[in-house]
Amino acid sequence: EVDFMLEAIELSLLRYIVKPITEAKLFDALEKFLQAREKGHVKELAPHWSYDFLQKSVTNGTDVYELTKKEAKLIELLLQKDSIITYAEIEEKLWEGEYMSLNALRLMIKNLRKKLPEGVLKNIQGIGYKL
Repeated sequence: EVDFMLEAIELSLLRYIVKPITEAKLFDALEKFLQAREKGHVKELAPHWSYDFLQKSVTNGTDVYELTKKEAKLIELLLQKDSIITYAEIEEKLWEGEYMSLNALRLMIKNLRKKLPEGVLKNIQGIGYKL
C-alpha cells in the first residue's frame, strides 16, 4: 500500500476516490480537479491578458491569439524562468541545435509582439529577452 500511495503522490493526485462512490462525491471530485487544472495551465501576462499552456494561445478578454510552435515555446521559457532568456538559450531550445539567424528571430519576435500586450516582451540589448 505504501508503494501505491507514493505512486499516487508522484502523479499529483488531488483526491483518492474509494469505491463504492456516490454521484455527489464523484461530481465534487471532478469539480475540484477541473478547478485545479484551470488554475495550473493559465498564466496571467498582464491585466486581462493570459497565456494558456494547453491551448498554446494568448487571450485578451474575448480575443484569442493562436501561437506558432516557436512562439509558444518562447513564452513558456520566459514564464518558467521568470528572468532573461539569452539568445543562446533561444537558439538551443527553439531551433533545437540548428543555426538561428537574427533575422528569423527578429521576425518571430515581431509577429509575437502583435499577439501580446504592448511592452510585455522586452529586449535586453545584446543579451536576449524577458517578460
